[in-house]
Amino acid sequence: MYTLRTRFSHPNWLWFRALSAVIGSVIGVGVFGLPYAFAKSGFVLGTIELVIFGIFLVALPLMFSEVVIQTQKKHRLAGYVSEYMGTHWGHVSMLALTASSWGAMIAYIIVGGRFLFTLFHPFLGGEEIFYQIAMPVLALLLTLRGISFLSKIEVYLVGGLLFLFLFLTLSSLPYIKISHLVQIDTEHFFVPYGVILFAFSGLGIIPEIKAFLGEKQKHLLSHAILVGYGLIFLLYFAFTFAVVGLTGPQTTEIAFDGVIQVLGPFVGVIGSLLGTLTILSIFSLMAMQLQDSLSIDYKVPRSIAWLGSILIPLALFLFGVRTFIDLIGFVGSVFGGIIAILVILTYQKMRHSGVCRRHHCLNVPKIITIIIAILFLIGMSFEIYQVLL
Repeated sequence: MYTLRTRFSHPNWLWFRALSAVIGSVIGVGVFGLPYAFAKSGFVLGTIELVIFGIFLVALPLMFSEVVIQTQKKHRLAGYVSEYMGTHWGHVSMLALTASSWGAMIAYIIVGGRFLFTLFHPFLGGEEIFYQIAMPVLALLLTLRGISFLSKIEVYLVGGLLFLFLFLTLSSLPYIKISHLVQIDTEHFFVPYGVILFAFSGLGIIPEIKAFLGEKQKHLLSHAILVGYGLIFLLYFAFTFAVVGLTGPQTTEIAFDGVIQVLGPFVGVIGSLLGTLTILSIFSLMAMQLQDSLSIDYKVPRSIAWLGSILIPLALFLFGVRTFIDLIGFVGSVFGGIIAILVILTYQKMRHSGVCRRHHCLNVPKIITIIIAILFLIGMSFEIYQVLL
């Protein structure tokens, strides 16, 4: 008898669930910061950076997925790094993952709460901070039943957000001014750097995707990553093109603020709905990857990992950590850079271990891994320099 459970376990549905998890774990508040960053540097310069980073950064999840697929033991990010690099580096990766996750979640609380406020304040009233608190509470509920349940919900969340992104982009096209797209400001060349790195982050969810795919279908993982990152790149380009072309120098840190002024309140409602779905999707997946890392790699009781993964960033937000662009730039460049470099080193260790002598492993040219590491090192150095000034 064909049941809903049968449908969700069919290889085609498993692939869609994997694809949705890839997209949902990557597309987050970074996409709403891209138009502002591109408007500062100039759309052309921002696009060049997006293309270069997009080509190289897709290799990063492919390398990590190869580590996950080829390693027999059940781990999460810190566990895989410990397996090949030693316990010390495993702890470093866990600290970086925790810091990057909590930093990102604070950004999600800031923006997600603003979207909820725009949607529901006309009917329910109340201060914006109450809607910001509601976002992590919703994520807590979604992550209660684990990745298998969440990945099924993601199919619909991601489908909805892709449709709304398309609607918003097409609505902007008649109002685009080419003059907004040809301006260049080399003085702000580095503004998109950390935001792009943040916008393409999402490595930690890969072990969770392998977990619900299972051993028989784990080969679907790399294909889902390639297709997912291709769609993400196209979405980032189209959305940024539409917003910068529409609002130009008046582009705001969170893209929709400026768009609403031009297209009116209805588009504001659509944009807020899109933003809510996007933030809820990635917030839940990020919380899940942190929960699994704590419970699987460090044997933290599941209930404590579940609560701590979300309540701590909420507490940091309430204590005043609230600057959006600076926050995602720092998180993307520094903590994202540490994770990326450790993943590269872990992949290289695995490539030269007995694992790849027993099985055929994906061979990413060493020059590609070096270029990716340099990109992240430059971003980390520049961001730290900016903070110290």
